[in-house]
Parts: sequence; structure tokens; C-alpha cells
Amino acid sequence: MPVALSTAAVRIALAPGYSTTAILARIPADRALRLAERLTHRDLAVAFLEMERFDEALAELEEAIATDPFSEGACLALAGRCHLARGAPQEAAAAYRRALASTTLSFEAATAVHYELAEALEATGARTDSLAHFGEAARLEPHYREVSARIAALVGPRSSPSP
Repeated sequence: MPVALSTAAVRIALAPGYSTTAILARIPADRALRLAERLTHRDLAVAFLEMERFDEALAELEEAIATDPFSEGACLALAGRCHLARGAPQEAAAAYRRALASTTLSFEAATAVHYELAEALEATGARTDSLAHFGEAARLEPHYREVSARIAALVGPRSSPSP
């Protein structure tokens, strides 16, 4: 007999090390189909992003959000990566800001989004805003990537004396 799992339980079960197929087998068929559809849109978006087919990735992310509003934060973060990869840092920054405003973004993902928003802002020349978001990433997780070095690089040139 299939076991009905909550959306939260499914999200936990889909963490690394769990089998998607095994989870879907335990969910009633109609819910499994909806879950598979949501996963498919997100997975297709990731595949399109890796193939540098950014417009298609963004379309799939919109579909993922439409079919699963709980994925909004993560999907907007992926949209930011798409925009940044295609050389549109202003659109990336807007997507990252929307991701941070989303109530569905996890605490762990917020660190990455602050860091990536800082990169996008730096690419637009908004050094002060970039520094603020690198600082927030460092506050949330002090050893995240090379955040201390990125902060030092932004602060360093400004604080060095002029010849």
C-alpha cells in the first residue's frame, strides 16, 4: 500500500543519497506524477543551463515555479545563474534578489545566493552593494568559498593610499 508523504518529507527524502525512484514508488500515483513533473522541469533547466541553452533553461524554471511554488527560491537562484552565465549581470541580480525575498529559500541556499548576488553586482560595477552581500555570505557562513578573499579584494584597492 502506498504511503502518502508530505511535500516536506519528499524534499528531505530527495536529498543526496536517497533514490528518487524509491520515493516516487511510495507515493500515490497522482501525487507521484505531479512530483515527477516538478522534478522534470527543474532537472531540464539544469541540463539546459549546462548546455548553455539559457532561454530554454529559464522557460523550464518558470514552469517549475508554476507547478511547484515551494521551489521558487531555488529556481530563482538557478535563474540568476542562467542570467550571469549568459552575460546579463543586472538580470542575474534581479533574480537573486527575488530568490532572497522568497519565503521558500533555505538558510543554506541563502549563503550561496548572497555570494552569487555579490558576484553579479560586482560585474555591474556596484562595489558597495557587492561588498554588502559578500559580507552577508561571510556572516552566514564564514568559510564559504573564498568569501574573505573576495571581500579583501573589494576593500583593498579602495583603502590603499594614492601615490
